[in-house]
Amino acid sequence: MLAFRKQEYLKGSSTMNYASMCRWIKSRKDSDCWWLKEVNSQSLQQAAKDLDGAYANFFKGRAMFPTFQSKYGSQSFRVPASTRFAGNRFVIPKFAEGIKYLSDREITEVIRVCTISQSTTGEYFATLVVEKEIPALPKTQRAVGIDKGIKQLAVCSDRMVVTNPRSTYKWERRIKLLSRRLSKKKKGSNNRLKAKRKLAKVHTKITNTRKDHIHKATRKIVERSDIIVIEDLNTKGMLRNRKLSKAVADASFGEIKRQLEYKSKWYGKELVKIDRWFPSSKTCANCGWINQSLKLSDRVFKCTQCAYQADRDWNASVNILRQGINDLVRCGTPSEPVEYPLVDDRVAKLLRSNGTVKQEPNVL
Repeated sequence: MLAFRKQEYLKGSSTMNYASMCRWIKSRKDSDCWWLKEVNSQSLQQAAKDLDGAYANFFKGRAMFPTFQSKYGSQSFRVPASTRFAGNRFVIPKFAEGIKYLSDREITEVIRVCTISQSTTGEYFATLVVEKEIPALPKTQRAVGIDKGIKQLAVCSDRMVVTNPRSTYKWERRIKLLSRRLSKKKKGSNNRLKAKRKLAKVHTKITNTRKDHIHKATRKIVERSDIIVIEDLNTKGMLRNRKLSKAVADASFGEIKRQLEYKSKWYGKELVKIDRWFPSSKTCANCGWINQSLKLSDRVFKCTQCAYQADRDWNASVNILRQGINDLVRCGTPSEPVEYPLVDDRVAKLLRSNGTVKQEPNVL
């Protein structure tokens, strides 16, 4: 369809749309492309709709011009309706005998859309869109501020620490070895395809490990707090730093924010994003003094005005929490009255009164 639209454009024909593409598909079924009859018509129409959307995004400046998919990369198609489970088989239109599948849960909801895709490792997945009521989690009457970082993935104001698994670093040597072997294979050969899939499996392992760790951490954060305050970090700008870009990409700050956003909506919690230019790490949580000369290597925040000392990341999480609560109060948007027993205030009071009092972090 993409090649045909390009040809029609070069001929000077009128611009094609979704309806004209569907008519073109029907005409090809009755001529040289008889094998299109073996495919469910809704999937073909969905491909035409996707192509029409890609053209619209290009002309509106939201995306690049659509290109052909590589047969060696990931492939996918959508089945908008008429999919069901029959025993241990998944049935789609024009495939009445069904497809054997493996699943870690029972699907009892009504399936709206199904996307069948092949990954770069050669595995096939069916992604289902279903309608489901998600019950809200019980209220905890607590608020938390989260400081995201590289050494620790997240440090919370309630002393919860999310460790950084550093998945890319653990598999880095294996990636280098497989990449070297792949570069020596002849292009187009089966051995090159096998080597490419071995490398893709390592990258898939890294991605799955990282996402699993973030899912568990974000779920625990949402369960513990009613108000969650985070920074709106400029991740793209941080990736331009060639010394930190690999570590920043491995930390997946954007994925953490994305998961907290949709899980907060699901479970009836409130997510607050403060301004990215707020100096959370440089501000004293006790008196508000700003240390303009603070370096990245300084892991302990020391205030020269009030002699307050605390872990740099935890100090930043306290400042993030207070700024988020202040933003809610100023805007008048909190869903509940802001009368939360903020854990950071109690701990900060203990630290000011007796520097030897410590609270062990809850490490995930």
